[in-house]
Amino acid sequence: MARNFASPLDYGARRRPRQVARMVLPIVVIGLAAAALVGLWAMTRAARMDHARVWTASGPPCATAKAPTLAAAGETPTQAQTYGGVLFLRTHGAIRCTEIGYDGGRSDNEFPVCQFDHPGGLAVTTSRGTWLFAPSPLHAATVQVRHDIPECVVSGVVWHFDIPNGQAGWSAAPTVVGGGNAP
Repeated sequence: MARNFASPLDYGARRRPRQVARMVLPIVVIGLAAAALVGLWAMTRAARMDHARVWTASGPPCATAKAPTLAAAGETPTQAQTYGGVLFLRTHGAIRCTEIGYDGGRSDNEFPVCQFDHPGGLAVTTSRGTWLFAPSPLHAATVQVRHDIPECVVSGVVWHFDIPNGQAGWSAAPTVVGGGNAP
């Protein structure tokens, strides 16, 4: 439609509905996409924080040990497992590991955490050295390796790991020994 330049522009004139839709629709689509991304980020963050809460153990620290003491007690760690660049050695029992984010799972930077059902002697080797722990073989232990420094706590939960019919994977049935929080 040709515009008549002789008449002044009418800034109060109503726009056609199609013109309004062409302007508003992209803004609505961008807003919905942004809301979906924020929602996804929030759900992922909540799941990471929940995962960190489940895997963070509290309890008394594991007793530290020296190699001759463990050998004399028949608790020399020989079963090896490497996870997240950290070598874990245990005398007996099962192990399961994961990585959790620093700051209660809020951070994207992660560190390894391993749970042992009744490890006896433990040796943890990182780039900073080797640490020896002697939790009781009657109790579970959890080792968190933050900034390549392991912390071992007696977690109070004895885990029994089963692999049914030779299938790969873990299933855990916690047995609480003297209190504790089972994940």
